[in-house]
Amino acid sequence: MGNSMDMEEKEIRRIRLRLLDLLKSFFQGEPDAEKMSRWRGTFSALAKESVNPLFDEGVNDILAYLQKSSLEDLQHEYYKLFTDPFTDMGLPTTASYYLDGRNHDKTLVNLRSFLME
Repeated sequence: MGNSMDMEEKEIRRIRLRLLDLLKSFFQGEPDAEKMSRWRGTFSALAKESVNPLFDEGVNDILAYLQKSSLEDLQHEYYKLFTDPFTDMGLPTTASYYLDGRNHDKTLVNLRSFLME
């Protein structure tokens, strides 16, 4: 009985890590053909299973978006959200913004100092 529980916990941890890796992949660099193919395949597979209504709805919404969007569409969206310094749609990605309310503030200095050490 203990072995099956250990195996189940390991499987849950493995699934959680895969989901985290999937979510991170949306933010780690501009989309490319490999990422888009992986995203479409992953969300197609997830759409075949039922987890719970809210999760299933989110999966289906993302899959529909990925299917209707071209790689160029996703690259343009990524640029507007994360790269373009002149857009009103930009999403701040610095810890300093969320902790201090500014992109370049004390938290960012502290993090960079810590990383340099």
